[in-house]
Amino acid sequence: MMLRIPIPEGWGEAPLKDVVTFCTDYLPENTSPDFSFRYVDIGSVEHGKGITRFQEMSFSEAPSRARKRVRRGDTIVSTVRTYLKAIAHVDEDENFIVSTGFSVLRPKTMYPRYLTYLMESDFVCDEIDKLSWGVSYPAISESLMGCIHVPIPPFSEQKNITKELVEELGTIDEASDALEQQVRALGRYRSSLINEAVTKGLNPNVPMKPSGVEWMGYIPSEWSITKLKYIARTCNGLDYDSEDVCSPDDAGAALVVRSSNISNGEMVHADDVFVNTKIPDSVRLRKDDLVIVRANGSPALVGKSALFSLDGSCVAGGFMLICRSEDNRFLRWVLQSNLLPYYRGAFDTTTINRLSASMLGNMLIPWPSKGEREQIAKNLSKVTESIDAVIDTKRRQLDVLKRRRQSLIYEYVTGKRRVGTKG
Repeated sequence: MMLRIPIPEGWGEAPLKDVVTFCTDYLPENTSPDFSFRYVDIGSVEHGKGITRFQEMSFSEAPSRARKRVRRGDTIVSTVRTYLKAIAHVDEDENFIVSTGFSVLRPKTMYPRYLTYLMESDFVCDEIDKLSWGVSYPAISESLMGCIHVPIPPFSEQKNITKELVEELGTIDEASDALEQQVRALGRYRSSLINEAVTKGLNPNVPMKPSGVEWMGYIPSEWSITKLKYIARTCNGLDYDSEDVCSPDDAGAALVVRSSNISNGEMVHADDVFVNTKIPDSVRLRKDDLVIVRANGSPALVGKSALFSLDGSCVAGGFMLICRSEDNRFLRWVLQSNLLPYYRGAFDTTTINRLSASMLGNMLIPWPSKGEREQIAKNLSKVTESIDAVIDTKRRQLDVLKRRRQSLIYEYVTGKRRVGTKG
């Protein structure tokens, strides 16, 4: 597995295993139950941002995968769900323990921060992607990762590249942070409009009554409260095997709608997967079905939903719920209100986070008259459209900055751009 790209004169190349140590320092099982540490799992790391959060816990309450020790200067790389590109530099020695789903890379002959930039680069991430196996949860072994050939500048140039990247990426990251704050503020405003409409209606002058449900507060006196199972039918999506995955051009191919196909309450094409297998009619998607993420390693994604609107033969994936009701255009907005955040504790777990059909069906929701439900749905579609347009513009700006960030890293670690040159 030789290096696939040209490198500058004076640079070397080697398999990753020759320039880093894949550390195997684990907490022993006889560790004191009172030993406390900061735990970093896969969901605690964001591509391009590193470690964004951690959990304080003791050994007695830690999950079995909270075992790998790290130290300052290490680079952690996720070996599971490799599409997340969960890669981070460890800046502290303060009792950090990471998931066994991470590979811990300790540099032998490389500048520590430079190693992190190298692993973050599109060049290395693409190689990891090519060597990963599995459909829903692609993974890579350390032995395969160690075979990836990487370019190696002289040590002094690694330090200079790192200094240059810290400065240039810092400017990009500041601009990105500002845009992300604006997107979050717009998202909060959008959510407040939705929650107000589905719990208070559109007429501020109607008499109100206490709902008796904390997340709703007061509701119009003419409204009732019901459980979602009384007005909708829900079922799980299709479980399929890797052997069922096929080309989109195959006869009988059906698109599997997964969490990646839902973005900002809308259906999108992203990381599409197609299957050719026996599909029950119950999981074939129909226009205006509500498709809901029921299970995901990331708690923030559980409950994400959208009205089905794609063309062609489509089926909900096994980690999705299908909700069918003549009132889905109203329920769509109820699911984007404070309903799911209120019940989140019931389906957030330390392993995979799950929202079952039973849990969803037993949730209490406000229930206006049919005419009001239609008016609320129509009004929210209109008022959120303009907000979504602004959010979309800012997200496109963020994408430009992210691509610029990745481009700079790639150019520097592959020698396409040398220290002291601009452009």
